[in-house]
Amino acid sequence: MPTGHVDVASLQRTALALLVAVVANALSFVLLAILIYLAINDRSLTAVMAIDTLFFLGTGILSLIILSLWVGNAYGAACRLRRIEPRFSPTVLSLLSFLSPLVCGLPISYALDFICVRVASPDKKTMQWYSAGSRSFAVNVFAIFCIASCTLLILPAFVSLHTTTRGGCIFLGLILLVAALLVGVHIVFATNRKIVVLAGAS
Repeated sequence: MPTGHVDVASLQRTALALLVAVVANALSFVLLAILIYLAINDRSLTAVMAIDTLFFLGTGILSLIILSLWVGNAYGAACRLRRIEPRFSPTVLSLLSFLSPLVCGLPISYALDFICVRVASPDKKTMQWYSAGSRSFAVNVFAIFCIASCTLLILPAFVSLHTTTRGGCIFLGLILLVAALLVGVHIVFATNRKIVVLAGAS
């Protein structure tokens, strides 16, 4: 497969957009936590809390969309730079990445592993369906946060829990979800730097 052109500028713009969305998401979550605490004694904050909740959900979905788009584009760039025939189209991989929360973030974790490992090395093995982990520490952390977050968010729907315990599971699940997005930002910027170097060397 020919090296072809890699749109590094587009990858960097996507990374910047992701950073803005994830920071907004994290700040809205911190505000939401504060509002939940204050609303115990002040019911007038309920409307503000509802608005912030919608903003938190919106920025979370936006962050996932942007990250999924980056995954598709970075996958295509990695394949071109390493002269690999892609197994998936970038569009299909982006879609699978966006739907990842339905299966504990596994598709996007596998995609990030391939991108990170292949950009760093032309011959190191990437994850297979039976793999227990990635050669990339950051991808492993991302995957663990995703799996733990999904487990904690889904658990209250299937297990009878005390109200306080249920709330704690959901709150911790959301913290881990925000943490996963922050790790995702780190992966994106670190990989972009490697792509820039690799593209320059090509």
